[in-house]
Amino acid sequence: MFNLSKLFAPNPQDTDSNSGLDTVDSSNSDISNFLGSAGAEATVDEVIEGPGKKKGRVYFQGTWWPAVCTLEAVLNPGEVVKVVGIDRITLLVEPFGDNE
Repeated sequence: MFNLSKLFAPNPQDTDSNSGLDTVDSSNSDISNFLGSAGAEATVDEVIEGPGKKKGRVYFQGTWWPAVCTLEAVLNPGEVVKVVGIDRITLLVEPFGDNE
C-alpha cells in the first residue's frame, strides 16, 4: 500500500519551468505504484490543449480524471496518451510519438 499523503503532497522543488505546472517526480516509488509501469496509458475523453491551455478529462485505471498536457499539443477524444505524472488530482499526460 502506498501513502496517499505523500502521493498528493506538493513538492516545491518539482516545478516545470516551461509550463508553470507543478509536477511530481514519477521516479518516486509511491507514484510509480499508483501509475503502474512507466508510460501508463489513458484515453482522452475531452479535448486537452497543452501546456496548460485547456484542461480536459481522461479515462485511466477504470475511472475519469482531470488531465493537462505537459507538451505543446492538442489531444482529441479517443486518443491514447501517456500518463507521466500527477499534480494533486490532475493527471499530467503527453501524446505518444504517433499522436503528435
